[in-house]
Amino acid sequence: MLRNPVTIEPLANEDITAVQGLTVKPFQKVYADQTFDISAGLEAGFSVHVIKKKGSVVGMFRVDTRFHFDHAFAKADTPGVRSFIIDQDKQDQGMGTEACRMMSFYLRGVAPMARGAYMLVNVNNVGAYKACSRGGWGDTGEKYILGHTGPQHILWIPLR
Repeated sequence: MLRNPVTIEPLANEDITAVQGLTVKPFQKVYADQTFDISAGLEAGFSVHVIKKKGSVVGMFRVDTRFHFDHAFAKADTPGVRSFIIDQDKQDQGMGTEACRMMSFYLRGVAPMARGAYMLVNVNNVGAYKACSRGGWGDTGEKYILGHTGPQHILWIPLR
């Protein structure tokens, strides 16, 4: 049974303003700040997805099907989840964990041929790491050290 049910769906035009209004806690900005202009169109290989609670946007993430071009540990059939955020006013309510639990099912529809997906979480972003772990993402035990924010846990979730 879901403790805090959320839904995940592709970004729709009517969600853009809500997504642009999402904020993270000040210390999280370095890890999950939205450094892209969501209204300018997407770069190749990216799609944006929203997390909703009772019809309201509470978070978002991007799926990068070209993740393997930037990360040697990934393969062509392993997309990456990027920019995963839950609005700061909605954090610590279990929504991040529930979104992570749903991602394995949801991502099968987004990337039906993928065998799994990766997500990087900064080693200092303890809350995000706990939410992802509780939501079914496994830690590979390796660290990605080439990121601009310092070492990151390499998380994995199977899709097949």
